[in-house]
Amino acid sequence: MDYCQALEYLYTHTDYERDIPKKGMWRDHTSLKGLLTALGDPQDYLTRVNIVGTNGKGSTGAILSSILMNAQYKVGFYSSPHLRSIRERIQIDGKPIDKNAFATCMNDIKMAGDTKLRRRGFRTVFEILTALAFYHFWREGVDIAIMEAGMGGRLDATNIGRPDILCITPISYDHCNILGNDILDIAREKVCIIKENQLVASATQKPEVTNLIKEYVRKKKAQLFTIKDDLKLELIHIDKTYTIFKVDGVEYKTHLIGHHQAKNCALAILTAKLLKHLNLTVSDEAIREGISRARWPGRFMFLNGNPDLILDGAHNPEGLNMFISTVKKIFPGVKPIAIVGINSNKDISTMLKMIGGFTGKVIFTSSNHPHASKPAELMSIFKRYCSNGSLKATTSVEEALKVARGMSNGAPIIITGSLYLIGDILDILDVEVFP
Repeated sequence: MDYCQALEYLYTHTDYERDIPKKGMWRDHTSLKGLLTALGDPQDYLTRVNIVGTNGKGSTGAILSSILMNAQYKVGFYSSPHLRSIRERIQIDGKPIDKNAFATCMNDIKMAGDTKLRRRGFRTVFEILTALAFYHFWREGVDIAIMEAGMGGRLDATNIGRPDILCITPISYDHCNILGNDILDIAREKVCIIKENQLVASATQKPEVTNLIKEYVRKKKAQLFTIKDDLKLELIHIDKTYTIFKVDGVEYKTHLIGHHQAKNCALAILTAKLLKHLNLTVSDEAIREGISRARWPGRFMFLNGNPDLILDGAHNPEGLNMFISTVKKIFPGVKPIAIVGINSNKDISTMLKMIGGFTGKVIFTSSNHPHASKPAELMSIFKRYCSNGSLKATTSVEEALKVARGMSNGAPIIITGSLYLIGDILDILDVEVFP
């Protein structure tokens, strides 16, 4: 099996990222567990940090990975979605899995499935990729694996076996068609995976979510560590190059831009310090260097030019609010041009209302994702909140970029609403995201 054949085999499975699922479509992990058993249960031989939450999972995982790499550990990192290549999702020491390793692992997965699970099968692309990540990390002998949940937690494919540490990023509204419209229902899907006597690191949460986490921690006799109770975070400075902040009086500098990224760094620091309970040593210098070197493309990604481009894959109201707040801090008084594309299963009205309150110069487009909203429909909804702006619905991402550049007159262009849109922009500009 070569790489192209591996991709062909992968996409014979149901792809819930491209076929919008409905509540109740996930039942259990029976078929995935069977596949992993046929592969030797690689997940049981890994020291693991699992990350759940709504926003900041990928950034927190990338920061933690960078910290541990600078502590001289071999680090596996599994995340989703990707920007330009599916191989980005499975990384060791910051480098995506190569095509040969991807094909080799996929061939072993196919053989295991064909011989052990011919009748039962296994359903989704995400399950196959999760199995591939576990298997690849085991084969390569990583010291620690960081596994980002795709959605929720309870029924997510990454919730197999027993992670050593559970890291919980801020929980808010997203995937409501699957997880529900109540914040506690959403939170319960994520935090109910807390295991007996597990170490749990949590970002600052809404009070009702904090109470729910504490309830599950108490039931499971787990140990909870939080930013609010165990670390003191202080924001110092933000510009288009750096975020500078202090944690417990120690100053750090990161290329990840925004107050929310300082919070993600603090959560990664808290998680790294918990590794001492697993007899893994992480020095203060490794933390400092790891934060300084951390990169996570597609999140307040600044591309210098004439005009400047700012790319951010914010795809829910909370993420968009953080992005807009950061733009306002760095460019006070500036009204940027916005290129916007949002998938149809997102909170479109709330997001467009937020954009309309920020800028009236908006170009609507759609990514190549099959569930991208039609640009004309986005513009129609936007006009409810901002009817006198300079608006344009385009037929392609290339056209949107061309129109925005023509409207700019030196103002920066922000591109947001979907990570899939960001991936399309990076493809058009041929920006290498993981050199």
